[in-house]
Amino acid sequence: AWAEKLLNDAKRVAGHYEKNEQWLRALRLYSQLSTIEPNSPEWKEHLKTCTRRIRLLALYTPAELKRAGTTAAPDGPPTRTAAVEPATPATIF
Repeated sequence: AWAEKLLNDAKRVAGHYEKNEQWLRALRLYSQLSTIEPNSPEWKEHLKTCTRRIRLLALYTPAELKRAGTTAAPDGPPTRTAAVEPATPATIF
């Protein structure tokens, strides 16, 4: 009962994030949902959509992605996500 409520809440919140173009937050939730329900094609489609949007942000507005990637954890200081720092030619080699 509580697990089903938790899943429904996560689905609702992820949809809200996606609707409000908070792609990193939506991606995190959809990633967790796809781990819990690996046979659901719905989560894979949402993951693809969010990933595509994040790539576009990284390509065309990296400052916006960097700002979106700096989030405040509910019980701690702001954290940076790994997706924030794009690879540069100096770091690839």
